[in-house]
Amino acid sequence: MGVEAVKDDVASWLRRAGFMVSELPTGQAPGALWVLGAQLGGVRITVAGLGGVNALVFSIGIALSPQHAAAVSRLSAEERVRLSARVLRAIASVCPACRAGVQPSLAEPRAFVAQRILLLEALGPQTAVEYAMSLVNVYLAVNTVLWELAPQPGAGVPAPQTHV
Repeated sequence: MGVEAVKDDVASWLRRAGFMVSELPTGQAPGALWVLGAQLGGVRITVAGLGGVNALVFSIGIALSPQHAAAVSRLSAEERVRLSARVLRAIASVCPACRAGVQPSLAEPRAFVAQRILLLEALGPQTAVEYAMSLVNVYLAVNTVLWELAPQPGAGVPAPQTHV
């Protein structure tokens, strides 16, 4: 079975786990045959089907809120690098299999990204949901570090700007 054939299955499995799922333009993921957006609460992730490698890429991007961006801008360059390192360590603690990064740089963090690659031979309902939920945990890990830096009242509700 190729990556084209699994899109409906993945969407169904994520819906059964409580995600709202929609189809997105493939331009959001270069090389993707299809892209799904999945949202749980205010946390949004994407799932892209890559045909050349027969794999799915689960991704999340977490942009700094204006309040967190202001708090980060008041830090020295050295403190911003330390903050970026703390966030990356937090991501690795909840998702050791994730590829993670900082955009645009460690010293100027504006967003944090994480991805998991799922090869089709390992695909099933449990693995698809686990991969998606691991990115929800990434969202919480990143925001826990940011909330320690700059607490925000009502921060228990994920902000809707979180996506790739």
